[in-house]
Formats: sequence, structure tokens, C-alpha cells
Amino acid sequence: MEKKPLQPNQSNQNQNSKSVGKYDRMLVKKVIFTAGLSGFALGFLVLGLVDPYGQNWAGMVSPFLIIGGVIAIVVALLLKEE
Repeated sequence: MEKKPLQPNQSNQNQNSKSVGKYDRMLVKKVIFTAGLSGFALGFLVLGLVDPYGQNWAGMVSPFLIIGGVIAIVVALLLKEE
């Protein structure tokens, strides 16, 4: 049986598909990090609206925003690029 040599275009296509996947993951990491940072900042902004007893809606929502933002930032930092 004859082995067919690889054409240069085929190897370039494989490299391009790997690099596109890498850029897609980098974009996902950036989006998750930005969402986490936004949630974290929004949580502290909402925290300013809490009444002294912490019984209004802001007192219930702000801890979830802050903790959710921190978790999203950690997840984005731990995701692999490859």
C-alpha cells in the first residue's frame, strides 16, 4: 500500500483549529472573569442600600452577588487555556 504524503494545507488546518479553540477558551475566561468582577462590584454597590437591620431586599441579595462574583473569578482563573 502506498502512503499518501500530507499536503501542507492539511497540517495548517490542524494548527489553525487548535489555535481557534485556544482563543475561544481565552474569550470564555475573559467573559467569566468580567462577569465575576461585575457581580463583585455590584454586590458592594447594593450593600450600600441595606437598611440597619439587613432585612430589605438589598440585605438578601448583596451577599449572593459578592460570593458569586468571587466564585466566578476563581473559576475563570483556574480554567486551562489548552
